[in-house]
Amino acid sequence: MDTETTQTNQKQEKAERLTAQEIAVLMSQCLKDAIGRKTTLRSARMVMQIAASLAKVIETADLEERVVEIERRLDERDRDKKR
Repeated sequence: MDTETTQTNQKQEKAERLTAQEIAVLMSQCLKDAIGRKTTLRSARMVMQIAASLAKVIETADLEERVVEIERRLDERDRDKKR
């Protein structure tokens, strides 16, 4: 797979993910629903646990993307120095 295709795929995947802000809103709404008895505490806890796990996954994926980009730029710089 070429670099352009990889970058396009990464952009599409990122566009489909929830953001950390969206997860925070989801968790906040879940808490409000539990307090207002619109949902059970058990359901709220389950959603909150999944949302917290998802937030960690998003953070890790974002860091991974940054590291890949840094490594790409360093490799590019090293190639330019060798020329």
